[in-house]
Amino acid sequence: MPVKSKKPKKAKVIEIVDTELYEIEKIGGNKLKNNTILYDMKWKGYSSEWDTAETEWRMTCDEKLIDFAKTKIVHSYIDKIPEFLKNLEKFKDNRTVILNVLDPLSIFAMTTIQCSSVKFVDTDTVGSKLMLCQYIRDCNQHHVLHSAFVPTEQEIDASAERYLRDLKFRLKLFPEYPLVKIIFPFEPDRVFYSPPPLSNILFEPVPIEMHERKDKYYFATKSEDIGFNDTFPFIDQKDFDDQPDRNPLYYDLFGYNKSKRVFSSEKRVVSDSRFKANLELCQDLGSGWELFCAHDVDMDTPLLLMSGIISPVEIAHRTLVRFGERVAFSSFIEIPSTDMCLDRREFYDFSKFIPHSCTPTCSVRLANSGTPIPDLIVYSLVPLTQDNGRAITLDYYGQFTNEVAQFFKKYRGSEGKIFRLYETETDFVHCQCQSPKCREVLYIDKSIKSTESKATKSEKLSLLPPSFEFRGMSIAESTRVWEIRNGRFVE
Repeated sequence: MPVKSKKPKKAKVIEIVDTELYEIEKIGGNKLKNNTILYDMKWKGYSSEWDTAETEWRMTCDEKLIDFAKTKIVHSYIDKIPEFLKNLEKFKDNRTVILNVLDPLSIFAMTTIQCSSVKFVDTDTVGSKLMLCQYIRDCNQHHVLHSAFVPTEQEIDASAERYLRDLKFRLKLFPEYPLVKIIFPFEPDRVFYSPPPLSNILFEPVPIEMHERKDKYYFATKSEDIGFNDTFPFIDQKDFDDQPDRNPLYYDLFGYNKSKRVFSSEKRVVSDSRFKANLELCQDLGSGWELFCAHDVDMDTPLLLMSGIISPVEIAHRTLVRFGERVAFSSFIEIPSTDMCLDRREFYDFSKFIPHSCTPTCSVRLANSGTPIPDLIVYSLVPLTQDNGRAITLDYYGQFTNEVAQFFKKYRGSEGKIFRLYETETDFVHCQCQSPKCREVLYIDKSIKSTESKATKSEKLSLLPPSFEFRGMSIAESTRVWEIRNGRFVE
């Protein structure tokens, strides 16, 4: 009997990585090569002859980058920010402005995106930094550029007292939203992150029609009084004195009419007992503000409602093409089984300050809102205790996991996933969650020009596959709509 031939076994591919640890002593300067910013690196334990120039998109040392950015900043830099943002388009080819203004300013903002839990690797570093600053200008997020200005202890105390008073007033108007305690640092470490302006904070989702007519509805009015590090974080005093019929609790939150894509009058059903946990907002060097639970809670505990502007999903995709992944992925949340998403570019709640993790402590469920558009509820997947720091984390990038896995099945590199993408100069999202089960690569550029190193960021974004539509980050675990009673999910 003839011996049956055996199929040859595939050789097992072993990814080789350099395991030697290189520690950065300091970043000595920056320079421009084509449209990529490079940093002069001094390595700890090595003489100057070992100094190298490294591209910005390979750097994952936020604290060192912040230290470097501060060397470029003059004391009066805040006064020059409005003029710089106004003339961004004029500076795109000005090497001096790019290296001495755009680069350091954008570092302060970039390190706060999703609490620095991810790094957006863009080979066109100048183009991506310009996009970020355009978003900051167009969506009134100027406060994230002020971090290099550290106010005095007295200035922090005085501003914090008023900020907390204004926040308490807003929370009283929205009693369902959980109590949030803002913890300000006693001695800021090199930078100070101004808290989000209360005129940008929402405590329940708002339909886009209300946003477009916000002059006729109650949105918190920004005070022109300066606080903290020359930001505008407060509410105008007149909001405290308004008539009761302007109280937002009297809003008609509108029911959604799918055929007409308009909102008609319909009262929102408010439950007084959906959320029982208290929350804390703290700041950390290189991460900005981050949300925590203030005490231990059991698993399956509803924590808070995600808020923003309820908008058509087309806005999410247009934002991706216009401003890139950094802005789009940190700003839009898909609402399943609808053609809507939460737009959190300008108006958002404190859930905006939840970092990514590949092994998250929390997830998101849909819950009945009393309208056809369900609420997005952050809840605990595991008990939140001292053992996990009561950290609130979400997996924002699960929708791309299969695509990333398929990519690396097709394209393998001899030095690991990250270096495979570095070698081809492909844009991607590099995870920094440091979880034992970290996926490392969360998203890979889908552009037809993804591997063309000379292509600008705008060119890449303009050539996304027609089959791809970004509808927001898909973080809701299912389309099931839950009820919440007395702080618990019920069948």
